[in-house]
Amino acid sequence: MLEFKNLSVGYDKTPLQKQFSLQVEKGEILTLIGPNGSGKSTLIKTLIKELSPVEGAVFLDGKNLTDYSLKDLSRQVSALLTVPIKPELMTCRDVVSSGRYPFTGRFAVLKDEDKKKIDEAISLVQAQDYAHKDFMKISDGQKQRIMFARALCQNPRFLVLDEPTSYLDIKWRLELLKILQKLSVQGVTIIASMHEVDLALKISHRVLCIGPEEITELSQNEDKCKNQICALYNLSEQDYAETFYAGLVKQFCRKGEVSPSLQSKAFPLPPLRGDPVTPPKECGSGTVQSQPLPRVAQKSSHDFCQQLHCSLQIMVQGTMSSAGKSFLVAGLCRIFKQDGFSVAPFKSQNMALNSFVTNEGLEMGRAQVMQAEAAGVEPSVLMNPILLKPNSDTGSQVIVNGEVLGDMGAKDYFAYKKNLVPHIMKAYNQLASEHQIIVIEGAGSPAEINLKENDIVNMGMAKMADSPVILVADIDRGGVFAQILGTIELLTPEERKRVKGFVINKFRGDKSILDSGIRMLEEKTGIPCVGTLPYMKIQLDDEDSLSTNLHILTQFRDKKDEIQLAVVRLPHISNFTDFIPLQNLTNVNLYYVSDAKDFGTPDGIIIPGTKNTPDDLQWLKASGLAELIQSEAKKGTPVVGICGGFQMLGEKLETESGKRKAESGVMDREAVSAEESFASGGVSSGLSLLPVSTVFSSQKTRTRVSGRVEKSVLGENNTVLGENSSIPNLFQSLSGLPVSGYEIHMGQTKFIDEAKECYFSRITDSVSGETKLDGAVSGNVFGTYIHGLFDETEFCNKFIEILAGRKGISSEKWSQIINAGEKSSDGIKMSSRSIQDFKELQYNLLAEMLRKHLDMKKIYEIMGTKEFS
Repeated sequence: MLEFKNLSVGYDKTPLQKQFSLQVEKGEILTLIGPNGSGKSTLIKTLIKELSPVEGAVFLDGKNLTDYSLKDLSRQVSALLTVPIKPELMTCRDVVSSGRYPFTGRFAVLKDEDKKKIDEAISLVQAQDYAHKDFMKISDGQKQRIMFARALCQNPRFLVLDEPTSYLDIKWRLELLKILQKLSVQGVTIIASMHEVDLALKISHRVLCIGPEEITELSQNEDKCKNQICALYNLSEQDYAETFYAGLVKQFCRKGEVSPSLQSKAFPLPPLRGDPVTPPKECGSGTVQSQPLPRVAQKSSHDFCQQLHCSLQIMVQGTMSSAGKSFLVAGLCRIFKQDGFSVAPFKSQNMALNSFVTNEGLEMGRAQVMQAEAAGVEPSVLMNPILLKPNSDTGSQVIVNGEVLGDMGAKDYFAYKKNLVPHIMKAYNQLASEHQIIVIEGAGSPAEINLKENDIVNMGMAKMADSPVILVADIDRGGVFAQILGTIELLTPEERKRVKGFVINKFRGDKSILDSGIRMLEEKTGIPCVGTLPYMKIQLDDEDSLSTNLHILTQFRDKKDEIQLAVVRLPHISNFTDFIPLQNLTNVNLYYVSDAKDFGTPDGIIIPGTKNTPDDLQWLKASGLAELIQSEAKKGTPVVGICGGFQMLGEKLETESGKRKAESGVMDREAVSAEESFASGGVSSGLSLLPVSTVFSSQKTRTRVSGRVEKSVLGENNTVLGENSSIPNLFQSLSGLPVSGYEIHMGQTKFIDEAKECYFSRITDSVSGETKLDGAVSGNVFGTYIHGLFDETEFCNKFIEILAGRKGISSEKWSQIINAGEKSSDGIKMSSRSIQDFKELQYNLLAEMLRKHLDMKKIYEIMGTKEFS
């Protein structure tokens, strides 16, 4: 984000205008208009540190511009100025190449990746024919295009342009505007000064009027907007009427009327994530109106410039849930990445309790995060515009564009979901404009004929994206030929035409025994088999109830030199991917417990997150596991609570209405989300292992955080006061270690009155920038809201070392286990590898296996290209 605080600009400490303050959001196009000499170029030069502010400051991502070195600033910001340059003996390509210098070493040696970006930028401005010519021997218009290519070649997050349409003919003015709009969709922030008011009105999200005395924002009220333009340029009513500004002013002002809720108090934001969703009557007032679907981008080949053109796409559907769609999508993403493409995953609707919070504080499905990692791109809610999080047997929380829409029953959502199509397509089209290939994932089976009428995730999505489909079937479940043939037979003729190949997954044995069946299937369906995949032991993030981990990691083992780590399998368990780093460690047996008889005598206990804390807490008590956990805690066994598990460890949990009732004696009838409803007047007792209480509300916290374990967890004499004050604090060696992850919860947890406040960590909220204290520690028990805690390798290893020490395994011996533990089949030590390195290895192994067993040449042909095949 770019922010002006009490800024005034000018020369020799003399301001040209009064001070002004303004925030410019990611992806916004802000244009500056005003008469000659008003100060537009002066403001532009201040943004690139060519001039210093007369008063106030400019902040880039919260950091004062004066604190950036010129090299660091040039890696963020590129500029196109009106000042002519006269390079000596430089070709046009040499000039464009200078845009890569901020990323090169001392001798400015260009790497292959730099040369690729240079060629792409030249291609984008269509300057290939004169790229070899002397820069001083081309026309002014051609020079402008070369300088624009140099700015693009710099790969900026912020693009600053001073009269960028100067010297350009009509065609290239339009081409420039198209490029700027596509860059804006990608999230590049653009600030441009323009003399052409018509172009500014057409392209901008906001316009600043740079006057002789003050800077004001152009109103989106038509009459006020007209008056501002007339005053700025000293136009009469007749002058205004004779220009074509009037019609453009009307269109500009309508931008604010179409989606008023996109506007903050200060200004309208660009619709980067699609228009806001109005909930159905069941969730609030109003309904979403169906809109004409945007046209899907047409196919193009691989020779387009740096993600600015249209995408290729392919869709993976399955004959059933857990057939292997997510893994196949991830593997294809990694293959396309390795082949030099910019690629992204997409799933229009995901049902999962494993969710993730993006850098913007938005919520999306964990599977698409895993696929984004495989693709080597930052996770974005564009990849998963609709997320359903089941909170009962018949209902889910509905999340659209990363934000909670409300709770809906299955029947209500089925009737309503078609209203979300415009938001799906807006997300898809934006993603397609940013990447060269989109790999789309379906859900369940396309042959669920009772659900096909309003389908938005299988063949319905394939039709909207005009995508070819690969069908994957799971032979491990049996009846693989019937799966494939039955699915095809239940599709309409139009849908069958979209299926261009099928894949048999999880095969064990000699593939040749399938050949006759595959031939018959190809003859009956007319669809080729594009691969038979073996059963692969690839460890990637999995989804919820069908995860192998939850079904096979269930057994306590009584082994002297092995850590037994029990994770409670709550009925609504969420984000169990938190524990994959622990389960991957050598000599750690992580097992999931849902029955008291299988509890064993664990060396450590973890209560995970949950989508329904009250109900799962009651289940914990009824199952007998709560009593066992309390008993083990009194013996000194380490107990950890993550998110909902942290809340359960406290003294009590209550709703806002229950709290008000307790304080006033009057029952508050305010509706409370089903997730936070309690049977006993809005209050429930926790496990009383931490001196905290939690109050639930409808407000949801979603953010990414990073920080360190609080040194105060040591307490006095290495103990913590409270119920467990007689138990030494086992977590002394965690103090000061880095922690990071994300928060996603409803409810605020505080220490109870008179309790010693002993927090677990001090963290910084990446969304708000706020530094805060998190969690609680008491003796051998700690709780935290941080998901992904164990992804930090140092923290993860130290935590297990604490458990090992308590079990009697010496630190020296445990250190040897960590540093020289068993080797995996690839020869890399499992215990010493960071979770990031481990994931990268798994993605590469998956891609290697798919290349070996898939017909990638055929898949590229299905997508409409022979490149890289």
